[in-house]
Amino acid sequence: MKTIFLAILTTLVITGCSTLVPHVNEYSLNTSQSSTQYSTTITSSKTLQYQRIKAPASLSSKAILYTKNDYEIGNYLYSSWSDTPASMIEISTLGILQESHLFAKVIPSYSHSNADYLLESNLNAFYHRILDNGTSEGFVDITYRLIDVKSRQCLESKHFVITQPSDTQDSKGGIKALKKSIEILNTQTIQWLNTTIEMKKL
Repeated sequence: MKTIFLAILTTLVITGCSTLVPHVNEYSLNTSQSSTQYSTTITSSKTLQYQRIKAPASLSSKAILYTKNDYEIGNYLYSSWSDTPASMIEISTLGILQESHLFAKVIPSYSHSNADYLLESNLNAFYHRILDNGTSEGFVDITYRLIDVKSRQCLESKHFVITQPSDTQDSKGGIKALKKSIEILNTQTIQWLNTTIEMKKL
């Protein structure tokens, strides 16, 4: 009888504990952007390979990060990205580059096809930034470099800092602001490459 009682008690404890585990919501950076949003005037006949984005350790996880006071960094406990920020930005931007037809062909980093140019990048920041004045914003800091494969020279580089106001100071507000920031980043990246193609006669 004692054994049966202990078995029932153990089952109840395990069941009770399992119900206390909070559900973690996952979010992606999928956007509704398409090539019709861009007015590209120049198209290169060359092939561009989009290299894998380099990011610091803090941005190499699925955690949704927020910052306070310019030095305090934390993550939202019950919300996470569906993939790392670098991977999601890479997928989003790669799709936009392919649809924009700026280059004859745009290939991903894992492709073994020959490319004329490489697009390298460093993701420096990707946070929901909570400001001292009671507002918050999505904050993205990334640097792109266009590399000539043959000469190994950097033809052009561009440092982007994108901020977008957040409606709320919780994870949902930060996610919405960061998604909007990526849409703006994609637009500005296409514009920068379009200008570079024209100036450099690529």
